[in-house]
Amino acid sequence: MSRIGQERLVALARKSGMSDVDILKAVLTNVPSGNQRRREVVLWGSILGFTENEALKIARAANLIPLTHPPQKAKSEKPPGKDRENVDE
Repeated sequence: MSRIGQERLVALARKSGMSDVDILKAVLTNVPSGNQRRREVVLWGSILGFTENEALKIARAANLIPLTHPPQKAKSEKPPGKDRENVDE
């Protein structure tokens, strides 16, 4: 599909009330996760009028692509009785 055709689809989708996130969701429906998905987000994000970074941020916020780094696990507290204060003398 040509760039003009893609722009027309975006204009039609917006006219029908779709948000930018809805448009990206529709575009990514059958795209496997990974680099191809990121490329599609950047391509369609530019058609939607976003920079590469803006498009990726929007897609990450909408859980359309995975975060670059998975969230770290919260540090768990030490179990009771494992610190020096609780040791019987």
